[in-house]
Amino acid sequence: GHIQPPRPGDVYVYAMAPHGLFAWASIFGVLLNSDLFGHVECSTSSVIFAFPVIRNMAQMLGAFPASSKEFKERIERGQSVLINPEGMKAYIHMSRRREWMLEVLRTRKGFCSMLASCSNARSVYIVPVFTPGEWDTYWTWFPWPRFQEWMISRFRYSGPFVMLGWLGTCLPKRVPLHMTFGEPIPVCQEDCDYQDGGEQLHAAYMNVIYFMSEGKSQQTAVDDN
Repeated sequence: GHIQPPRPGDVYVYAMAPHGLFAWASIFGVLLNSDLFGHVECSTSSVIFAFPVIRNMAQMLGAFPASSKEFKERIERGQSVLINPEGMKAYIHMSRRREWMLEVLRTRKGFCSMLASCSNARSVYIVPVFTPGEWDTYWTWFPWPRFQEWMISRFRYSGPFVMLGWLGTCLPKRVPLHMTFGEPIPVCQEDCDYQDGGEQLHAAYMNVIYFMSEGKSQQTAVDDN
């Protein structure tokens, strides 16, 4: 399928799940796919911006630190963005796959309340994106989940873990990265009744992700191999 860029004046927030270990669908499907997503910048872990060379490469690809300030500034100036709502929380208990993804996403409501508070909220839409291939790019083992949760909360990094990719290396396995796109969800309905901290908006997003993960979506799909 062909993904159309937003109409003039509209802002799309592509909310992609699951996150996976390195969010390869975000990298190969969006950041390195300028033909379809040249209008999109990507929210990325703030940790990588601490390293000069990596930071420069990320900025050249249209990435920015995953902070509330950076996120809201881009939305209010009309920039479409991609986010991974799970964040690094997705690192823990990846073996539970869909169940853990939904469990984490249910608690991730901050991006919805922030979008509802933007000055241009009536022109903003959330596009749910489901990329199940992320779960298959690595075999992972996290030996100390509680310690790693503490590491994530304190340092934005999960700490020591084991990952095995292609032929047992750190390279990702060659698996299809199917990207399924839901219909854009308006941040503000006609009455713009999102003074509830984004609860209704988040519920609408979760509803689409739930049905996508059940294989019940009838939306556009783009495949990257």
